Amino acid sequence: MKTLRIILGDQLSQTISALQDIDPAHDVVLMMEVEDETTYVRHHKQKIVLVISAMRHFAERIRAQGITVDYVRLDEGSWPGAAAPAGGKDGCHRAGRMAGGRDGAKLGGAHGHPCRNPQR
Repeated sequence: MKTLRIILGDQLSQTISALQDIDPAHDVVLMMEVEDETTYVRHHKQKIVLVISAMRHFAERIRAQGITVDYVRLDEGSWPGAAAPAGGKDGCHRAGRMAGGRDGAKLGGAHGHPCRNPQR
């Protein structure tokens, strides 16, 4: 079963729980530069650049290990709170499970996800 693994900008470590049992043949890592994360509190512009640069380098490092990474850049789109829909050409990963977040918990099925909603 395909698992969508979500990695946030403050979780850039190979030892994070979301990557512990990753199956590079089936799983996908989703990383997004989210505008709301840069504006919810005041941050120095250099800190924002540093975090985004670190995210991009981390994504390339795990790609080099054969892991599929869907990386959404802040400058690629305009949907609220993020850059652009991620996933396949229709914006969906169709993962059976999601893993990630602050505690690396398995987040279950994609109930309520737009991919599961035929009126999307």
